[in-house]
Amino acid sequence: MATLTGAQSFVSGKHHAALLTNCNEWEEKACLAGRRSGDLVAPMTFCPDLHFVDLKSPVADMRNSNLGKTEGPPSAVAGLFIGAHIEFGEGLKWLHFDIAAPAESGDRATGYGPALLSCLLGHLTKAPMFKH
Repeated sequence: MATLTGAQSFVSGKHHAALLTNCNEWEEKACLAGRRSGDLVAPMTFCPDLHFVDLKSPVADMRNSNLGKTEGPPSAVAGLFIGAHIEFGEGLKWLHFDIAAPAESGDRATGYGPALLSCLLGHLTKAPMFKH
């Protein structure tokens, strides 16, 4: 969960975090948890084969930004930057939430995130307060 780019709001708007994942099952679970918790989520396009070209660099392992013309949506490319550092989850299911827009309201924080994570992952604990 991060505020990687200002581009997130162009992908999913002010009230929905943008979600990038390598697992359809967890994408569905995250969207449902967003509706249940009120911390709304909208999936981004996960297409590393087409979008990773935006991170190629002639002088480094990869670049962490691309301010010019891009192949992929900038927020999704930022998520791929994170994915690249975990080998795109080889044998691992992962989620990335870009929360730039829903995390702030004017000059204040909204508290976006904890309710979503509690709803999404609460079933993994024995604590009764997290059971649905």
